[in-house]
Amino acid sequence: MNPWGSRRCPHGVLGGTDWLTRRSRDGQVSPGAGNVSPVIMMREILGAELRQRRLAQGRTLRDVSAAASVSLGYLSEVERGEKEASSELLLSICGALDLPLSQLLAALAARVAELEPAPISIAA
Repeated sequence: MNPWGSRRCPHGVLGGTDWLTRRSRDGQVSPGAGNVSPVIMMREILGAELRQRRLAQGRTLRDVSAAASVSLGYLSEVERGEKEASSELLLSICGALDLPLSQLLAALAARVAELEPAPISIAA
């Protein structure tokens, strides 16, 4: 079971894989099948968070893209986790959403912490 109560993650947050068996959308088993540690796709988590914040404000892609001075298509790709957003772009989008960058990053950190199987330790 994953944090969303099913074997599949929403919105492709884990790269479209089955949480437990690590099967791709086409059903092929990836290397390490059976491994329960998910592949964390930051761009997908970021995009889902941005979309959630935009929708919570009742705003359209068109409205936010105009306010952020970014194309509607590119903002849509960022929200779908298809494009990596630069730090400058993130600042612009956060400004358009009246959202402090630190608040966005804290929300991302919380989601990643939920998805991580165990803390990562680095040998000295």
